This record gives sequence, C-alpha cells and structure tokens, in this order.
Amino acid sequence: MSLGFHKNLFHFVPKVTVEFTLLRVSTGACTLQAAIAAVHTESSSAASTDRRQITLLCDRLIQIHPSPVVEPNRTVAIAMYEGPEQGLYLINDLLARGHLSHYHPAHSAQANVCRRLGRFRRLMLPLRRRL
Repeated sequence: MSLGFHKNLFHFVPKVTVEFTLLRVSTGACTLQAAIAAVHTESSSAASTDRRQITLLCDRLIQIHPSPVVEPNRTVAIAMYEGPEQGLYLINDLLARGHLSHYHPAHSAQANVCRRLGRFRRLMLPLRRRL
C-alpha cells in the first residue's frame, strides 16, 4: 500500500465539517490545513473547487499561524474566483513587501497570473527571477 496522497482519503470530511472549522474559536493550523485539503479533494475538478472557502480558510490560517507559503496560495485562490487582475494586484503587493522575494513559488504564481491575462512580456520577469 502506498503512503502517498490518495484523493479518497478526505472523503470522510464533509463540507459541514469544513464550515464548522471556520466557526471554531480554537481551530489549530493542522485542522485548517486539513480543511483546505478537504475542499480540494471534494471537488471533481480544479474548476469546481470552492476557492472562496479556501480563501476563508487561508485567512484564518494566516491569523493563527502566519506563513509565507499560505499567502501566495491565498492570492492564487482569489485570482481563481475574483479574476486574474485581482490576483495580480495581490501577488504584486505581496512581492513588493520583500519578505517573499526569494520564494520562487510566489514568482511562479505571479507568472501564472500574467499568463492567464495574456501579458507575456510581463510574464518573463517573474520567470527570470524564479530561475
């Protein structure tokens, strides 16, 4: 038996549990991360993923356990449901603060949003930074 990720692993976590997680006062970082994973796995495709719920969970996670990894993930989720313009604004703001300037996945997220907007010249800058 493989110990790798298995999509059916989180099927036992109903959506009500994820919503309850947002309401709990004493929710920990691991619980929030599991809830984010559950939202991803309950979707039949990337397009049907509830990005608003992921954003709410990321907001809560940032409050209790700030992490440079969560912030770019949050901006990607927002870009997926509010549109790439908003995502680009947020990721540019995040990178302008400087604390993620050497975090390559943040530049990859920026490049992905530029690609979605058709800004191919702008796309090259984050890709160069990433390399």
